[in-house]
Amino acid sequence: MNIFSKLFGKKKSHVLNNTAIPETKDNIVSTTDNKTPDLDLFIESEEPSIKTVQVQHQSKITQFLNRNYHSIGVHDGHEYHSSDNLTIGKRKIGAEFRLILDHEIQEKEEKRLQLENLITDVSAVSPLTLQKLQNTLQKLCATIDKLEKQKELSIEEEGWVMNAIYSYQQGFTQGLTDYIDSEELINSIKNI
Repeated sequence: MNIFSKLFGKKKSHVLNNTAIPETKDNIVSTTDNKTPDLDLFIESEEPSIKTVQVQHQSKITQFLNRNYHSIGVHDGHEYHSSDNLTIGKRKIGAEFRLILDHEIQEKEEKRLQLENLITDVSAVSPLTLQKLQNTLQKLCATIDKLEKQKELSIEEEGWVMNAIYSYQQGFTQGLTDYIDSEELINSIKNI
């Protein structure tokens, strides 16, 4: 009889607390039927878009020069408020700038050596490539000379570093002024 019911689809009834409940679509609970969730839950109909993030590679020199030296100066002027600290802060900026220039010059010197070796290797093979490499070498040498010149100028607080140093000095002066004004305010409140 069980085989006939499977073949001909005889309705089953579930027994719940000794009560027979006829089987309908609404109350079917099957332990063998694992209903899979809709594919819409897991699959998007649109292809993923590739978002390109443009990373702007800034040189260490550019990063150094883009710092907010005014706010650093304001902080130092308010906290330390002495001419010695102003001088130390300006010297520190110049020294850090020269250190960065030294690193950049060293990297460019290594590239120059690589280019010179490559020129030696390519000279007999391709005159066109040789000319391109020589042009690149000339540009690299000009860049090294420019960096050397900026290093010399930075000793006198001139050149590219000048804006950073003067911005720091203005911030330091403002921080010092803010400190003096706050001290005067506190003293005037105490005298009331």
